Amino acid sequence: MSNSVKSYIDVLSEGMANSNYVPNQKLLKHWKPSKFTLALLHRVHGFATGMHRRSTYINSQKIVWLEGGNPHGEPLLLIHGFASNKENWIMLLPFLVKRYRLFVPDLPGWGESTFDFTESYRIEDQISRLEMWANRYLPEDFHVVGSSMGGGIAALFAVRQPDQVRSLTLMNALGVFGDQLTYFERELQQGRNQLVAERLTDVVYMMSTATSYRRWALTAFLAPLMYQELVSRQHINMYLSHQLMKDADSDVFESIATIKQPTLIMWGENDRILHPSCADVFKQLIPHADVKILRGAGHLPMVEMPAVTARSLQKFWKNSSSQLATYVTKKKQQDDVLTPVAQTDAVYT
Repeated sequence: MSNSVKSYIDVLSEGMANSNYVPNQKLLKHWKPSKFTLALLHRVHGFATGMHRRSTYINSQKIVWLEGGNPHGEPLLLIHGFASNKENWIMLLPFLVKRYRLFVPDLPGWGESTFDFTESYRIEDQISRLEMWANRYLPEDFHVVGSSMGGGIAALFAVRQPDQVRSLTLMNALGVFGDQLTYFERELQQGRNQLVAERLTDVVYMMSTATSYRRWALTAFLAPLMYQELVSRQHINMYLSHQLMKDADSDVFESIATIKQPTLIMWGENDRILHPSCADVFKQLIPHADVKILRGAGHLPMVEMPAVTARSLQKFWKNSSSQLATYVTKKKQQDDVLTPVAQTDAVYT
């Protein structure tokens, strides 16, 4: 197990090193985001969910996020994936707003949050920014859901901030290779990221590969909508792809095995981006985790079947809240007898 997890960083780093990629600093420095698509999506999520747009600065990085839902509900953090943004969750939000307090950020470098090519976007740096933002704006503890790249970030966030994370959901998450590889994963191992689009046909390929349920209907709807933004970001996305694992410790994802929080591993059975056998590897790393394979879904369950995804999440959160209550009771009992040093060893059960 140790070798398979270590190889994830090693293999990707080797592929990136052999790709002969040289960033075009002039294009990176002068790039401006496309505002048409984002403006349209703002109207959609504002009308459909009542979410409010907020922004702040974490050091020099502007972070933009959506916040809303039930102010008295359990807090929930949703973390998007690669070549994506906070609007990736729009179809899921209407199923959650009445019961949960929602926080949906654009990760630094993505969506409306700042991209600055002089800054580092290594996975460790992204997690550090997320920690600073969460410490400032989120409640004491909250549920965390991460999709794809966001799943890998969510897992490492849970490792670094165990007291903040009520529960963890890894949705088609980055971080391990399964027993089988998709074409996307084989290409990624060679330093080629198929989620970087240069033209409309690339966007159509991306959308049709990332989805399975209602595949062509979603592709016909999403490709024209996202085309302008994705193509305008091609140099940014390629740069961020190479930055993500740059100088990462080869064993960084091994730490996932220390996760004690209630965990759900959710995967679309027809994922053609990250093979569903990855779920088995995550389960080996986190033996207490629940596994939910969504029949008919691809890489983006929250887009393809939001109602089914929401039901699965809410069932898990209900059960995890019971587990957390049991943990808090046990910990309180231990606090009466443990010394201050011994108390630091108390973990979720």
